[in-house]
Amino acid sequence: MIRADEVAKKVIDSDPQIKKKIIKYYGNKIYRSNGKLDRFAMANIIFTDRTKLRKLNDIVHPSVIKIIDNEIRALQHICRYSLVFVEAALIFEADVESMFDFIIVVHATQVHRINRIISRDRIKRVDVKNRFEAQIPQSKKVQNADFIIRNNGDLKSLKKKCKFIFDLLLTSSHIPMRTLR
Repeated sequence: MIRADEVAKKVIDSDPQIKKKIIKYYGNKIYRSNGKLDRFAMANIIFTDRTKLRKLNDIVHPSVIKIIDNEIRALQHICRYSLVFVEAALIFEADVESMFDFIIVVHATQVHRINRIISRDRIKRVDVKNRFEAQIPQSKKVQNADFIIRNNGDLKSLKKKCKFIFDLLLTSSHIPMRTLR
């Protein structure tokens, strides 16, 4: 599985050209003394100003997309399975749906999503809502999905649903090498 967030974090923290562009636009203080992006400070900037969010995406997305595309191609040659999954929350925002044969959207009610993010990131409800407003609405993602996994239950239930779709796609003999989100 390829995780777009991990690729983006690596690019943001280690690619000298990307870091230079980010510093030029957001200032020297956006990176910590250890060379890593201050993600909390960046979130406060980009999730309250759509222009600054678009600028960050314009800086980071091309490199991330290129790396993901290269990883997909490499995995297609060595994978035991005929599926490659890409976890990418911003697939529609980055306008890269055409890179994939199928789109799987994991959907939960807004209440579930808000509570999970607050618990995971330890941020305020208003900050979560700002993040949601910066993204394409969940309903549009669901509308454009090939598969929808409802995730309002526990982890065991989610795993069961994911395994079902995985097995379905894997056993479909007419499906050649595919990439999935």
